[in-house]
Amino acid sequence: MELVDDTTLDQAEKILDVGGSQSVAELQRLSQEQIQLILQYWETLNQLLQRLEDTIRKRWMKKTVQQRREFLLAVDPSIPKDHRPDIDLKHELANMHNSRASMLPHINLEDLLRRPEVFLTFLNSRGRIHPARFAHTELVNSPCYKLPDESLWEKIRTHTMAFDYPTKDQPYGAMRYWEDSAKARHFVNTGKGMHPTHGVQVTDIQLGTYRFLLSCCFNLLRDFASENTNITQLSIKPEPPAISENDANYQTLGEAALLAPYRVPSQLDFGRLRSLIIARVGDLADHVWAMREDPGYFAAFFYDHKDHRPEYVTSITGQQHDVVKQHPHVMYGYILRNMIVDSYFLLYQWHECLRLVNTLDDTAKLSAYEFSTKDPLPEKYYVNFLKLWQILFSIHTDTHGCFRQRIPASPPLRRFFTKMYANKTTHESRFAINKKEAAKDPLTKQFLDVLLEIWLPHKPPLHLGFDVALDKLDRLVSSKSSIKPLISSFVWADFSQLSTSSECIHQIRSYQPWATQMLQDMGRRDPRNVGDREIEMATYYLSFTNKWHRVTSITRFDDVEMIQLGDPSDNKFAYPVTERRNAENTKALHSAEKNLDAFWKAADTYCKQLIGSTLPSLLDRDITRGRSLRRTPAWIETPAVGSTIKKPSLLSPQYIYQPFSVLDHDPASEISGTFKKFPEQAKTKVKTRSNAQWSVTASEDTTDTKNQLSSGPSPKFAVNKRVLKVFRMLFYSPFSTDTPGEVPWAEFLHAMASTGFSIEKLHGSAWKFTPKDLAVERSIQFHEPHPVSKLPFTWARRYGRRLERAYGWTGETFSLA
Repeated sequence: MELVDDTTLDQAEKILDVGGSQSVAELQRLSQEQIQLILQYWETLNQLLQRLEDTIRKRWMKKTVQQRREFLLAVDPSIPKDHRPDIDLKHELANMHNSRASMLPHINLEDLLRRPEVFLTFLNSRGRIHPARFAHTELVNSPCYKLPDESLWEKIRTHTMAFDYPTKDQPYGAMRYWEDSAKARHFVNTGKGMHPTHGVQVTDIQLGTYRFLLSCCFNLLRDFASENTNITQLSIKPEPPAISENDANYQTLGEAALLAPYRVPSQLDFGRLRSLIIARVGDLADHVWAMREDPGYFAAFFYDHKDHRPEYVTSITGQQHDVVKQHPHVMYGYILRNMIVDSYFLLYQWHECLRLVNTLDDTAKLSAYEFSTKDPLPEKYYVNFLKLWQILFSIHTDTHGCFRQRIPASPPLRRFFTKMYANKTTHESRFAINKKEAAKDPLTKQFLDVLLEIWLPHKPPLHLGFDVALDKLDRLVSSKSSIKPLISSFVWADFSQLSTSSECIHQIRSYQPWATQMLQDMGRRDPRNVGDREIEMATYYLSFTNKWHRVTSITRFDDVEMIQLGDPSDNKFAYPVTERRNAENTKALHSAEKNLDAFWKAADTYCKQLIGSTLPSLLDRDITRGRSLRRTPAWIETPAVGSTIKKPSLLSPQYIYQPFSVLDHDPASEISGTFKKFPEQAKTKVKTRSNAQWSVTASEDTTDTKNQLSSGPSPKFAVNKRVLKVFRMLFYSPFSTDTPGEVPWAEFLHAMASTGFSIEKLHGSAWKFTPKDLAVERSIQFHEPHPVSKLPFTWARRYGRRLERAYGWTGETFSLA
C-alpha cells in the first residue's frame, strides 16, 4: 500500500512556538511547508476512505473500549487522558499557546473513547471533505491556542492568508500583500482571510489532525501495508451510511457540543437554537406564572433571594450595611423588586430572541440554508444576527452579574469567602477568597479554582460566553458527590441560565466565516473608534428596552403596604398542599391563595401607577391568554354512611380554575400561531417509543392547553407500573391510593422518555425535553433538584401542572398497560 513513510510523518510532529515574532518570509515558508504536507496527508486519507472506510469501521467497532484505548496510546503515546486538556493550561501562560493540548484539545482519550462513533465521525468528516471546509473553525474549537489579535497586527500589518478551496489562480493558504494595512484588516474582519500568524496556527492544527488520523488508519490496516498493496488499484466503494450518534436515552449539553469539533462544519442549526430558546421561554413563563399562582413557590423564591443577598453577610471588621439595620421592609423592597421585575424582563428578552430566530430561519429558508462563504450575508439577515447576539450577550451579562453577587453570599459557599469591605450607606461589597479554608481539601480547591474563572471577571469576555469554564464546572459538580452540596439550587439555576445563553452565543460564533465580521461589528475595544454597527446596535437595544426603563431603573419597591403584603415572614403563604385535604388545611390553602392574590393586586396597581402598565402587559407576547389561576375549591364534608353517592371524593374537585385578569390586559396584544418544524442536524432519540397516538397544536406562548385541546381528542398513554407510579405523583387522580412522596429524578427521566421525549441535560440543573415520537413540537425545560436528585412532592405536582399547560396531560391521561 503506497502510504507516506514514517520519515515524512515525523516532519509533521513539530508543534510550533508561534509567538507572533516570525517575519513574513518565515511565516510564508513555514505555512507552505505545512500546507504541502496537509494536502498530501489529506489526499492519502481520502484515497483510503474511498476504498476502505467500511473495513476501518468494522475493525474499530470490533474492539473493546480497553482495546481502543491501547490502540490510541500505541498510535500516540502522548495523547492527553482527559476531556479539554487545554483548560488545565490556562494558568500556565508560557505554554498555553504552543502546547499540543491547547492546539488539539479534541484529540484526547476521554472524548474519543466516550462512544465508538466519535472517532469514526472524526475520520469520515476529515477524510471526505477538503481541509478548506474546516479552516475557519479550527481556532474556534481551539480557543486557548489562538493568539490575541491586536498583538499580531502590531508586528505584521500588510499581509493576510486565505483558506478558500484551491483554484488555478489561488492555492490553498495563499498569502497576500496589501499596500493599505486598513484593507488587510478589513479582509480579515469580514471573515475572508486571516492574519498570517493565525493562518500558521490553522496549519499547525490541521497538520496535527491529519497526521494523527493517518497514523490511526495505518495501524488499523497493517495487513494491507504488509502486502504492499497499491490502494489506488483497489476499487472505489460507495460511502457507508451516516453514523448514528444518538443511541442513548438522553445526552448532556457537553455531549451535544462534544461532537462539534469532529463533524463537518455546517450551517447554523436553527432547529437546535430555537429549541433551546423555546425551552427557556417556557421555563420563564411558567416561573412568573407560578409566582402568581402558587403561594408556596412565591415564598420559597423570596427566601432563595434573601439567603443569597451579600448585604446580610457581615464584613471581617464587623461592618454591616445600614439597610439591614433598618426595618425589614426596606431590604424586602429590594428583594421583591429583583425577584419580580428581573424575571419578567428576562422573559421579555428571551421572547425577542425567539422572534429573531424565527425571522432568521424564514430568511434562510429562501436560500435553502445555503450562503456562499465568499459573499456577505443579505443585509437584513445579517443585522438580525447582530440583534440576536446583542440580546443574548445582554442576558448573559446580567445573569453573570447576579451569579457574581450570589456566589459569596450563598450559604454553602460563605466559609470560602471573606467580606473585606461593606459600604454602610450603599450596597457595595468586596469579597476575597479564604485561601486557608479552600486549601483544606484538594477537590474543593479544584472546584473553587474553576468557579473563580467565572466569578472573578466583572463582565463576560466581550460578546462571548464562558463555555469552557461552564463545561468544566458542570462536569466537576456532576461527577463528584462531595462537591454537589457546595452549590445551592438557586445558584445552580443561575448556572443553567448562563449555560443556555453561552451555548446560544457559541452556536452563532461558529457560523463562520460571517461570525468573524459579526464579532468585529458587535464592538471594538477602543472607545475612540466606535463603528456604525455599534451605534446601530446600541440604538436598537435602547429602543427595544425603552418601555421597561422606568421599572428596571428602580432598585427597590417603596410601597410599604405592598411590601408587607409580599413579606412571607409572618407565614401568610404557608401552603399545606401535600397534606390530605380536610376542612382545616383547606382553610389554610384558601388563606394563602387569598394573600398571594392580594399582593399581586397591589403589585399590579403599583406598576400601573409607576409606568402606566402592569408587567405582564409589557411583554410582547401575552402569557395570560388561555391561562387560569388554579385555586382550591370549598371544602365539602363527606356524605354520611349509607348515602347514595358512591364516590364522595368527586364531590370536591382537587382544584378550580379562575380566569386570570390584570388591570390593563389588552386582548389586541395576544399572539397566536402554531409551531413550525425546522430541520435539526443532530437529533437525540430515545429507545422506548410511545404507542399513543395523539395530536396537539402548541402555541408559541406557554398558555394553558386546556382550552387549546377542547376541540381535539385528549392524549392517552398506556404505560407500565413503573411509569404510572411517577405520573400518579405528578398529577392528581381521585382514584389513586398511592401515598404522596418524592420522585427519584432517574424515574422522572425514564417516565418522560417512555412517553416519547428525547432528553438533553444542559449545564447546571436544567434538562431539556423535546417531543420526538409525539405530534407536538414544543420543548419543555425542567430543573433537577439539587443537591439531592429527588423531586419533592410539591415539585412533582408543579411539574405536572406545567405538563398540563404544555401538552394537555392530566391524571386521566395515563393508564396501566
